[in-house]
Amino acid sequence: MLNQIKWSVYLRQHQLFLVGAAIYIYAIVAMVIFQYILLPRFDPFIKEGLIAGDPQYYHQLASNLAHRIAIEGWGIWNLRPDGQGCAGITAMIYAIAFVSPLLVILLNAFLHSIASVTLISIVGQFVRFRLAVIACLFFIISPYQMHWLSQINKDSYSIAGFYVFVLGWTLVFKQAPKTKKSSYWFGLLLVMIGAMLISIVRPYIIQILQAVSIIIVCVMTIILLSRIITDRLILLSSAIRWLVPVILVTLFLSTMTQMTCGSGEHLMRLENSVVLLQPTKTGESITPSQWTKTRWLPILIDKKLYAIMARRAIYNSLESADNHHT
Repeated sequence: MLNQIKWSVYLRQHQLFLVGAAIYIYAIVAMVIFQYILLPRFDPFIKEGLIAGDPQYYHQLASNLAHRIAIEGWGIWNLRPDGQGCAGITAMIYAIAFVSPLLVILLNAFLHSIASVTLISIVGQFVRFRLAVIACLFFIISPYQMHWLSQINKDSYSIAGFYVFVLGWTLVFKQAPKTKKSSYWFGLLLVMIGAMLISIVRPYIIQILQAVSIIIVCVMTIILLSRIITDRLILLSSAIRWLVPVILVTLFLSTMTQMTCGSGEHLMRLENSVVLLQPTKTGESITPSQWTKTRWLPILIDKKLYAIMARRAIYNSLESADNHHT
């Protein structure tokens, strides 16, 4: 009887970790089945378990970079070869181990388990743990998820990063104006980790995350000020201690915006205005005249949105020019 109680307590204390481990194992098995059994039967253009298009393009970039690393050393490694962060991470894995898309499944399954556990934690802030798991079940076992995440892709990083980012702010928001609890500092750390994960594959989204963070800081500042006025238990010093680290994290995101826009030759190509006239994947050209201004938005915000969308379109344009698998 005593052993059963101890086992029950152990399960409750480690339930999130155990669920994450189960999701990781499930994801590996499901992705292997999709990549090497199901997809080759229905798609004649499959190569090494990768569908035609972006996955094969990323694999080629990663393979070439891994080959160069083996010859020239790690000094030539680039996080974003041709602007593709997932190819840079894959190249690192290939260089350390061996060239095989099967290795990417281990990484993508881990990122999927992180995303799933994080989503469960977010939902778990409002309902019981079991209900949170049930609510997230479709995301966890989704066949579409397993099909696409079995490939070399950007979504594994951005989905996991987004959920980690949201959980971070949820923990920080929940603890306001307290800073002594570890969950407050852990939340700030998660905000930065989530932003960095997203920046690997979609650096232009950092500007949006920065804007969201600024809005959160402004809302929380107003709430804390109102509580200071109405509730004497909320001291001004407590509010300041809560706000200062939050503002510093927001400034960190601002720094990332400047640092993650590209690198090396790819950045030079992005800055070349001629790119704006190149055709995109849909065959259209990217010009400022195609951007429709929103009347009710301030000019500054409208220009920021245009800059983000233009950068995204430029990435598509460059990828179309280099990607011979599309």
